[in-house]
Amino acid sequence: MNNKDKYGGAVSYWSIVEQHGSVPCVQIVTFTPCQKLLSEVGHFCKGEWKPDSSLVAITTQQNAVVFIKVEVDTSVKNHHCLYVMQEGKTPITPKININGILDSDSVPAIKLTYMAHVSLQSHISCFLSVRDELVVATIDGCLNRLRWTGNKNEKATLHLNDIPVSADLQQFRATRLSSGNSHVCEMEYSPTLGGYSMVLSSGRAVFVIPPSSRGEKTNAHGVWAQEINDAATVAVNHRYRLIAFGCFSGDGIVYHLDEAVGALEISHRLVISSKEFPDAGLIAGQVTCMKWTPDGTALALAWKNGGLSLWSVFGSLLLCTLGGDYSSSTDSGSLYPAPIVSMEWGLEGYHLWMVSKISSEAKGGTDPEDNKHQEEVNSEQSGVENNSLKSSCTQLLQFQFVKSALTVNPCMSNHEHVFLQGEDKLYMSTGDTMSRSSHHSQQHKANSGSSSINMGAGYIGNKQWQVIPISHSYLASNWPIRYASVDRAGQCVAVAGKTGFAHYALFSRKWKLFGNETQERDMVVSGGITWWKDFVCLACFNIQGQRDEIRCYPRTAKLDNTFAQVLRVQSQVLLLNTFRDMLITFCADSHVAMFSLERKNPQPNPTVQITKVQEISLTSFIPHPLCVAGLTLTSLMSESVNPKVHPSSKEAESMLVSVSGKLLMFQRDRSGPQIKEEKNKHRPVPFCNPSVVATSVENLWTTTRANVGKVQLMEAMWLGCGSHGMKVWLPLFPRDEGKAHNFMSRRIMLPFRVDIYPLAVLFEDAVILGAACDVVSYTFSSSSQINMDMPFCTLERTSQIYLHHILRQLLRRNLGVNALDLARSCKELTYFPHVLELLLHEVLEAEATSKEPIPG
Repeated sequence: MNNKDKYGGAVSYWSIVEQHGSVPCVQIVTFTPCQKLLSEVGHFCKGEWKPDSSLVAITTQQNAVVFIKVEVDTSVKNHHCLYVMQEGKTPITPKININGILDSDSVPAIKLTYMAHVSLQSHISCFLSVRDELVVATIDGCLNRLRWTGNKNEKATLHLNDIPVSADLQQFRATRLSSGNSHVCEMEYSPTLGGYSMVLSSGRAVFVIPPSSRGEKTNAHGVWAQEINDAATVAVNHRYRLIAFGCFSGDGIVYHLDEAVGALEISHRLVISSKEFPDAGLIAGQVTCMKWTPDGTALALAWKNGGLSLWSVFGSLLLCTLGGDYSSSTDSGSLYPAPIVSMEWGLEGYHLWMVSKISSEAKGGTDPEDNKHQEEVNSEQSGVENNSLKSSCTQLLQFQFVKSALTVNPCMSNHEHVFLQGEDKLYMSTGDTMSRSSHHSQQHKANSGSSSINMGAGYIGNKQWQVIPISHSYLASNWPIRYASVDRAGQCVAVAGKTGFAHYALFSRKWKLFGNETQERDMVVSGGITWWKDFVCLACFNIQGQRDEIRCYPRTAKLDNTFAQVLRVQSQVLLLNTFRDMLITFCADSHVAMFSLERKNPQPNPTVQITKVQEISLTSFIPHPLCVAGLTLTSLMSESVNPKVHPSSKEAESMLVSVSGKLLMFQRDRSGPQIKEEKNKHRPVPFCNPSVVATSVENLWTTTRANVGKVQLMEAMWLGCGSHGMKVWLPLFPRDEGKAHNFMSRRIMLPFRVDIYPLAVLFEDAVILGAACDVVSYTFSSSSQINMDMPFCTLERTSQIYLHHILRQLLRRNLGVNALDLARSCKELTYFPHVLELLLHEVLEAEATSKEPIPG
């Protein structure tokens, strides 16, 4: 179990609770109960944190829940720390952060104290923390509610047999649960769905909405998950409102709740294809563990016999350790990692903690201590025996990950580069964008007076990573990094952690931090960070003033609040983005605010004027503010204006909002009289009600750049849809542009499969960019036999041509004229002959495998 705020993670053994810190990753404290308590409650099983991190609840073998208090040990000297970082001969005084605990590279002294325990009448099958209470499921079919004070809330107890369950929430033909569905094996609660997702002992899955706690007289009712009778585990995605069930067959099924009738419908399936690993379900066994990342963009899945996989939110396979180079063992029957019995993501999803079970037979009879190794994966032997599996021991593993900056900060500039963030460094692949952004770099070079990176056409297709270590001076007090942003030119980056922010210029290779440390610690970036020209724009919470703000800092000036432009906002900003000279924000009150940005040039430091233009309420269109995963303005419309005919039509004509994977388009309502205002550049034109452009959307790409020679590509919108591949919303301009009424175009949505996970789209070059993990196996020089070695993992940038997919889709829809126009606009591309070869190969392959003739 992992704590998302304060003390890292806790591990529960049979009679021990260990507390582990996050950075550095060390064991802090151990709690061992007295023999009297142990004989009364039995061995420890599973644990749950209280939301404020002050308590840990542990279930035991003898049907009890033990409450353990977690607090700082004030009896320890040295600032109540076990370790304090020291520079030179002077120890650094640890600082207290906004959560009330020690910051910096110090390790706080933690004390675990037994507080109380509650005994239940039946065996505990599972439990979880929901708001201010614990929900404990027992095998007699009860859902018990326990307060964190150690008291039982009898009035809130639910019995499964009293809950009517039907195919949807309209309650047609609802039936009570039978004795065959006797109890809950696993469950999770989602505040955005408003109910519990449960796996029953019969293998069926159900979604239960509890009685309202607001005083209304409502009863609990449930909805069956269709087409599943072998459910084994469950994981709920709050942001995308998805419910994932792992099955005994080794597959996963992901459901979404239909808003019209309230039925659970299948969104997609998580199946390892025979291409990846044949007979994965038979060899790997049932699904035992599933966990969504904290940002809800990826799902980790493990099997009973070993192995780990990572899936995107809508089912694209990102990582699979079955087969390949993930196991250097000569024993073909072993899978890496060993069978996972529990897993939890660390802060911001940079680490995946797992408890794996290793039998002595699989280890070749060697001592567990001989198998300890540390690479990208850190492992610690617990040496604790299971009574039912006396020949096995458990191992604590930690996998390290990097993630795309788009996962939590989907601003416009981050979409133009393959930009990844880790816990202490950034990865950026700028080769493909260097030639087209050389003018930006020359401007930076003139400003900085230093030599910039050589911008030549030879860098096109370069797969080298630009690795940027994050300043330790900033990380020491503000780990982990939450937001990262890169400018359009790929020359400047900014990061924000627990408090404050810092930015870096590639041409000077220097970080710029707050000179006044108090200013850094008085602000928390809460809604993202982005670049606008040479300004860093961010949304933050002012701790000293206790208010939410939008701030813009000039890159060229000293990082100080004196040079910042500050605008107070009424509610917490959850997302922000830029479009040309406009800033758009989405707030916790479900309102969207738009601001105009105007650069002023007072000497010696430039400033920016922020003017509010418009505010729109989205309350009627979104179920919960946390469900909004993306927000952007665009010049695109459902009927686009051809720039060849009307080159000035590049205003913000539409607003795109991604709500739990559903892409909504709000277009400007220009049906009324349009009054021209010369002084007001950005007029508050109202928006129409939204239309649904696509579903299962993970990422979207549009561009503000113009290229008259490639109008179709530049005016297109690209969508990443997980296992459904990619989709392109392509304009179809008419051939006869001489007529006045022909400047409006239709649009068509074209789906196509991709072999990589898309992270950036090069519009002019018709190329998709991504990243993948490449593995290289190796052997230890040690004489001890190590059967489960994590291979050396390298980060590889991938790319794929997509032009032939679009041409084929257009030809299949009898849009040969549009396909010809698109092909002509791209004939100067160096790989265009290869595109035609791929197109011919696909057509011939389709004809060879088709039972009926394909029309020409």
